[in-house]
Amino acid sequence: MKICPKCGGKDFSTGYSFQNSIATIDFTGDEFIFTPESGNETKERKICTCLNCGAHFDLTDEATRQSFIHQLKECKTCGNKVPEEELDENGVCIVCRLKEADPSFANIESITTDFNMIRMMASLRMDNLKLSKDNEKLKKEIELSKVVQEKIDNASTEATEKSEEQVTEEPKKRGRKKKPVEGEIVREEQQNNVVDVDQQSTTVDNDIQIDENVAPEMPQEVVDLQNAMNPPEEV
Repeated sequence: MKICPKCGGKDFSTGYSFQNSIATIDFTGDEFIFTPESGNETKERKICTCLNCGAHFDLTDEATRQSFIHQLKECKTCGNKVPEEELDENGVCIVCRLKEADPSFANIESITTDFNMIRMMASLRMDNLKLSKDNEKLKKEIELSKVVQEKIDNASTEATEKSEEQVTEEPKKRGRKKKPVEGEIVREEQQNNVVDVDQQSTTVDNDIQIDENVAPEMPQEVVDLQNAMNPPEEV
């Protein structure tokens, strides 16, 4: 809210007017008549009047506009008048805010009596504090990002090593032995009972050796039976 630059009042009356640069004035009856001349330039004027002190202000004048735009207002803490943009949302000036942020500047007024100089020093110090705070925040964010990146790298390395171990050390899968059906069992038993005759004969021959020059002696009963079955032919 803007205040009166002279008394600090907050209430105004406002109005608009049109100004002719060249005009003639006549009076007819009870009225004045303004007649613009050639080359006339009409300008709009915005006027405000302080209801407290009665001061008039032409808001179309640039100097007057600036006196309203960049007004000095009292700090609610110290009472000094400072530009409105230097006050925070609580109406506290930058000097008082610096004293709270950095107690070492509690007696900053003892440096000089020029309050404008004190405001400048307070502004520079507050900027440095803000910069230091931002740098500290950035430093913490960088350190945190390094920790996170290190954890990601470690997790990736562990996953890679685990994958390689599984590839090199994974035991061969053993398949289940197929259960033979009934027909296959029979064929397997038959194959187990087959005897190689040639191989058996060879084995027997190798075990029994007969001398061709020595005839085995036949029992008498066998000889008699043989003679009975083969009687001698009659002549």
